[in-house]
Amino acid sequence: GFSAICFGFINKCHSTVLFIAISALLRICQGCGCAFVDTSLYTIISEEYPKNLGKVSGFLTTAVGLGFMVGPPAGGFLYSAGGFALPFLVMGTITLLIGLIMLFAMRETTSPASRVRLFSMYAYVAEVCVISQ
Repeated sequence: GFSAICFGFINKCHSTVLFIAISALLRICQGCGCAFVDTSLYTIISEEYPKNLGKVSGFLTTAVGLGFMVGPPAGGFLYSAGGFALPFLVMGTITLLIGLIMLFAMRETTSPASRVRLFSMYAYVAEVCVISQ
């Protein structure tokens, strides 16, 4: 979320070298965040839903696809309504808010094999949709 908000102000960089450096750094941060979420997401659903793993995995893949379908038109609408920064500010803020909500929706697993903190399924779907945009 924070990286997306920062991207909203990247057009204020007047130096080409600084623009490229900051853009690369922010994109690396976003990539690491997506890698963390994707890796933990499938680990958690495999522990939470071992008997329905195929169904839940398909559901999450559908949610990601929906995010990819809705994201570009929503971003275009926000760009038309408020300029370059608005899509980044809106999506970054939504991502940060969902992250805060997920902190309260988490619960500790009872499995002795791991001490992974689990989220509710709805919070995951929302997070995956937002990150996909």
